[in-house]
Amino acid sequence: MAVAGVDAGSATTKAAIVENVKVLAYAIVSTGANGRNASVNALEKALARAKLARENLKTIMSTGYGRRNVAFADNAITEIT
Repeated sequence: MAVAGVDAGSATTKAAIVENVKVLAYAIVSTGANGRNASVNALEKALARAKLARENLKTIMSTGYGRRNVAFADNAITEIT
């Protein structure tokens, strides 16, 4: 089963879909003024590129400056870790 990671940075927000150590898809969007919308947008784009639905994800992790704004993440990890 695939997992997702969302890196919510101050300038860009990135999302990656990974399965069995292979990157299936990723997306990079401008964070802009609304980090919450950027995280949703990045994940939706990455999922579309991977041809998966959110229900296909085992877990979603967030990191980065805005990691706490990724409300749908199962866990948040500091980018320093």
